[in-house]
Amino acid sequence: MMNKICKTDIAAELAVQEELVSVGGALQVAIGMRAMQDGADPTDAFWSTAFNLGVREFPTKAEIHVSFNPLKHEDMKGGLLRGDDAKILQVGWTFGKLVLLRAQVEPV
Repeated sequence: MMNKICKTDIAAELAVQEELVSVGGALQVAIGMRAMQDGADPTDAFWSTAFNLGVREFPTKAEIHVSFNPLKHEDMKGGLLRGDDAKILQVGWTFGKLVLLRAQVEPV
């Protein structure tokens, strides 16, 4: 019985994983790879590919301080409460309305 459950769980996980990259997403990766083959800087090609896939950094690099929100920010020193002023250490990343990686912050 345990074996059957594991196989079912694995099959379900694989079905979800197949949906992680669309044909359009795979095309953007291929375009980035072609750019690198043609001599583009790998870092620039990677950033362009991420942008074309819909990955965005937040807050903008112009923002130095933010109001701490634990859903969007990771307190790297500890002690911040929601609404406290925080200094951006590293930007976070979003995909649409989904926060992929929270921005790293510390108290001001």
